[in-house]
Amino acid sequence: MWPQMDRKDRIIVASGLALGVGVAIAPSWATNALFPATPGETGTGRLLRESAIITLSSPYSLGTLMAVLLNAVIPRDAKEASREEGEDAALVEAAA
Repeated sequence: MWPQMDRKDRIIVASGLALGVGVAIAPSWATNALFPATPGETGTGRLLRESAIITLSSPYSLGTLMAVLLNAVIPRDAKEASREEGEDAALVEAAA
Protein backbone atom coordinates (compact mmCIF):
# COMPACT_ATOMS: atom_id res chain seq x y z
CA MET A 1 0.00 0.00 0.00
CA TRP A 2 1.31 3.45 -0.90
CA PRO A 3 1.68 5.94 1.91
CA GLN A 4 -0.57 8.97 1.74
CA MET A 5 1.11 12.16 0.62
CA ASP A 6 0.47 15.19 2.79
CA ARG A 7 0.59 18.81 1.73
CA LYS A 8 4.32 19.16 2.39
CA ASP A 9 5.16 16.15 0.22
CA ARG A 10 2.99 17.38 -2.65
CA ILE A 11 4.62 20.81 -2.59
CA ILE A 12 8.10 19.29 -2.59
CA VAL A 13 7.35 16.92 -5.48
CA ALA A 14 5.63 19.63 -7.53
CA SER A 15 8.46 22.13 -7.00
CA GLY A 16 11.17 19.62 -7.87
CA LEU A 17 9.35 18.49 -11.00
CA ALA A 18 8.59 22.05 -12.11
CA LEU A 19 12.20 23.12 -11.73
CA GLY A 20 13.44 19.97 -13.46
CA VAL A 21 11.07 20.44 -16.42
CA GLY A 22 12.04 24.10 -16.66
CA VAL A 23 15.73 23.23 -16.84
CA ALA A 24 15.01 20.47 -19.36
CA ILE A 25 13.22 22.99 -21.59
CA ALA A 26 15.93 25.67 -21.35
CA PRO A 27 19.21 24.03 -20.27
CA SER A 28 21.32 27.00 -21.39
CA TRP A 29 19.95 29.36 -18.72
CA ALA A 30 22.93 28.67 -16.45
CA THR A 31 25.40 29.45 -19.22
CA ASN A 32 23.76 32.66 -20.33
CA ALA A 33 22.51 34.16 -17.08
CA LEU A 34 24.65 32.98 -14.19
CA PHE A 35 28.13 32.33 -15.49
CA PRO A 36 29.16 34.51 -18.41
CA ALA A 37 32.56 33.71 -19.90
CA THR A 38 35.34 36.07 -18.90
CA PRO A 39 38.44 36.53 -21.03
CA GLY A 40 41.72 35.43 -19.47
CA GLU A 41 40.10 32.90 -17.13
CA THR A 42 42.54 30.61 -15.32
CA GLY A 43 42.35 26.82 -15.44
CA THR A 44 40.79 26.47 -12.00
CA GLY A 45 38.26 29.23 -12.59
CA ARG A 46 37.25 27.72 -15.92
CA LEU A 47 36.93 24.27 -14.32
CA LEU A 48 34.68 25.58 -11.54
CA ARG A 49 32.56 27.51 -14.04
CA GLU A 50 32.11 24.48 -16.30
CA SER A 51 31.32 22.21 -13.32
CA ALA A 52 28.64 24.60 -12.08
CA ILE A 53 27.16 24.88 -15.58
CA ILE A 54 26.99 21.09 -15.98
CA THR A 55 25.36 20.68 -12.56
CA LEU A 56 22.84 23.47 -13.07
CA SER A 57 22.03 22.40 -16.64
CA SER A 58 21.00 18.90 -15.56
CA PRO A 59 17.29 18.67 -14.68
CA TYR A 60 17.85 15.65 -12.44
CA SER A 61 20.47 17.24 -10.23
CA LEU A 62 18.71 20.59 -9.90
CA GLY A 63 15.29 19.05 -9.21
CA THR A 64 16.82 16.74 -6.60
CA LEU A 65 18.71 19.57 -4.91
CA MET A 66 15.48 21.60 -4.76
CA ALA A 67 13.56 18.67 -3.24
CA VAL A 68 16.23 18.02 -0.60
CA LEU A 69 16.41 21.71 0.31
CA LEU A 70 12.63 22.07 0.60
CA ASN A 71 12.37 18.87 2.65
CA ALA A 72 14.85 20.33 5.14
CA VAL A 73 13.23 23.78 5.27
CA ILE A 74 9.46 23.21 5.15
CA PRO A 75 8.06 22.13 8.55
CA ARG A 76 5.61 19.27 8.89
CA ASP A 77 2.10 20.04 10.17
CA ALA A 78 1.52 19.09 13.81
CA LYS A 79 -1.67 17.20 12.95
CA GLU A 80 0.06 15.14 10.29
CA ALA A 81 3.09 14.49 12.50
CA SER A 82 0.86 13.09 15.29
CA ARG A 83 -0.98 10.92 12.72
CA GLU A 84 2.33 9.49 11.50
CA GLU A 85 3.44 8.71 15.06
CA GLY A 86 0.18 6.81 15.60
CA GLU A 87 0.68 4.85 12.38
CA ASP A 88 4.28 4.02 13.35
CA ALA A 89 3.17 2.74 16.74
CA ALA A 90 0.47 0.60 15.11
CA LEU A 91 3.03 -0.91 12.73
CA VAL A 92 5.40 -1.73 15.58
CA GLU A 93 2.59 -3.40 17.54
CA ALA A 94 1.50 -5.39 14.49
CA ALA A 95 5.06 -6.58 13.85
CA ALA A 96 5.56 -7.73 17.46
